[in-house]
Amino acid sequence: MSTQLNLKKLKKDYEDNSIVIFIGSGLSAPYGIPTWKRMIMSIAEEVAQGDLEFIKKAVENDLEKNNYWGAVEALKNYATLGDEDIQQYVCQMISRINADSNKCDNNYKDLKKLKCSTFLTTNYDNLLYQNLQTSLMPVALRDIDFNIQDLFKERRIINLHGNISNAGTIVLSSESYRELYDDLRYRQLMGLISGSKKMLFLGFSFDDYFMSKLLKSAREYFNGQHYIVLNNPDPSKVTMLKTEYGLNTIHYDHSNSNHVEEIRKILNFLLREESGDDDAMDKPKTEDITLIGANISDLNEDKSDSIFYKKILLENIDTSLANLSKSFFIASEVYIRELRASGMSIDVINAVFGKIFIAYQEIFSEIYVKYGDSEELLISMHRTLESIDFGRLKKFFSTNQMMDNEEIKGMIHILSDDCSKDIWWGEKRFE
Repeated sequence: MSTQLNLKKLKKDYEDNSIVIFIGSGLSAPYGIPTWKRMIMSIAEEVAQGDLEFIKKAVENDLEKNNYWGAVEALKNYATLGDEDIQQYVCQMISRINADSNKCDNNYKDLKKLKCSTFLTTNYDNLLYQNLQTSLMPVALRDIDFNIQDLFKERRIINLHGNISNAGTIVLSSESYRELYDDLRYRQLMGLISGSKKMLFLGFSFDDYFMSKLLKSAREYFNGQHYIVLNNPDPSKVTMLKTEYGLNTIHYDHSNSNHVEEIRKILNFLLREESGDDDAMDKPKTEDITLIGANISDLNEDKSDSIFYKKILLENIDTSLANLSKSFFIASEVYIRELRASGMSIDVINAVFGKIFIAYQEIFSEIYVKYGDSEELLISMHRTLESIDFGRLKKFFSTNQMMDNEEIKGMIHILSDDCSKDIWWGEKRFE
């Protein structure tokens, strides 16, 4: 069955409130969360010192064969690490990453727009919760103490493989996986979901080690039809997923785009009114989408380590003006993210940035070259952007998508935050 037909079926099931989202590691990849393979190798590199150097080779050999559990067992046997030690390593690795949802494009915020009540994930991080902000805290499968029958009454997140908030819940060895899949709560959970809902798998690849384990362990529960989103899957694998697991594949091609953008198209399709156009997924109705913009909590975000902010402070510009510029930056950052989510072409956005950059060059020559005043340069730049004319580019923007003043002013700081762009507020440079 074609992707378009599967999309229509998925949309119908979504509108019938029959979808449970199942999230894999691919959705956390934009944040730089290491893969399970990378985490195991990092632990090996840390413990394989001196006489234990051989451990690294043993772990590498297992990982090359995709024998993840063998690699974990090698760490436990040769480095005398227990499950608790490895759980702590994993928690520390993920916790060290500054997973700021405003610093990278991602699909978690797209999921927030969906009306689905239940989200399952095999990820250890808290990114899903940080973006969904459910009233109920995420719960590990092993800690479920509510009636499974109440599963769909409130929006909730279930971390099947544990969560870094509680290192002891993390599932990582073959023994812990067997315990998980033999657990009565797991069987009840999967049975209830499969019996009354349809699952949508996001962020998995067919070659995902834990995806294959999950499918095999849950084979008996895969009644009815479910869905999986994959990047350019092999046709034979699509057939196998359908015949063995009842998984309808919705495929995309990220070669001329990226994974986040292509998955976003699929999620936005679920939210869209019927258009009668089989290619509607690739033709966003941007004129129907009103962009909200930054809220007060967004504006409280710390940007003191950002390049654009450091460039301002480099010229000893007044702190109040620097902080105002920070607010402009955040407003523009949120606006651009929402604009992309609404389906606006990246070419149009880049063309807007081109006009902003030319305006900066003009103001720099008029103000700084003549008077050498960095603060006046920044003030003049903001003032100029209030009335900048985007000419024929305006026709690409609906009324609901037009930029507010603070969002336009922030665009120069978005450009300044890019090291490759020669935007400075004076003659000083970083050492």
